[in-house]
Amino acid sequence: MVLCPAGDFPVSGRLKKSRATALLGTEAEFDDLSLGDRRRDAARVLHAQDETTLNAIHEVFAGTPLLADRGKVELLLFTASEVRDQWSRARDSFLTIGRKLLALEETLTADEFVRLRRDSVRIFPFSDSIASQLRQVARAVRSGRIPAEQCPTGYSTAYLLAVLSEDELARARAENLVRPDVPRARVVEFRKRLAQATETIPNRLSLAKFRAERDRLDRERTMLLARLKEIGVRRREIVCKLAEAETDEPR
Repeated sequence: MVLCPAGDFPVSGRLKKSRATALLGTEAEFDDLSLGDRRRDAARVLHAQDETTLNAIHEVFAGTPLLADRGKVELLLFTASEVRDQWSRARDSFLTIGRKLLALEETLTADEFVRLRRDSVRIFPFSDSIASQLRQVARAVRSGRIPAEQCPTGYSTAYLLAVLSEDELARARAENLVRPDVPRARVVEFRKRLAQATETIPNRLSLAKFRAERDRLDRERTMLLARLKEIGVRRREIVCKLAEAETDEPR
């Protein structure tokens, strides 16, 4: 693997492809390396990084001594690869969790589901609010509104997209916001612009907001009905016990 010396690193600007090849070497060179397996594997990982990461490093650290330190550049590239890999796995994990929670919601009775939500933290390592967001994202992916491969890698960012209306989601796609690496701040800013646009048009109804409120009221209604049922059952139990006790009381 051929590595460019310190003098070959540009101090500013984008890294040319030839310099990227000099830094990472070519795939054919790996078999000729007289290195241990771990270093050879690390070299292959470095070679797999695209020019975007290399250019970002050179732009971020332009004019600094870091670009002359081959070891630090390699470390940055290797770490970026590891982080992206783990981040992608994180998305797969929260989608799996969301699917399982969604299946649970569809299997339990209304009363059982209310009980689960009320004491969610006693069973799961997160709050009911987070569980609700994970289920919402799972619904959006299952329905195809957000394809799994385009789902953001952060569940909170994915949730912000999942609750958009179809028209709003189409606008988000047009702005290239429905993608794995979209920054959460970009989605938040997009939603703010949607809200501001709605406020500037008098008497305009936000269907997305009404749908969201309807869904929230439906959930609350389901929980209240289930709670009323619990109260009714418990009240009957108490009435029966009081009746028995009053019957046994000496007159």
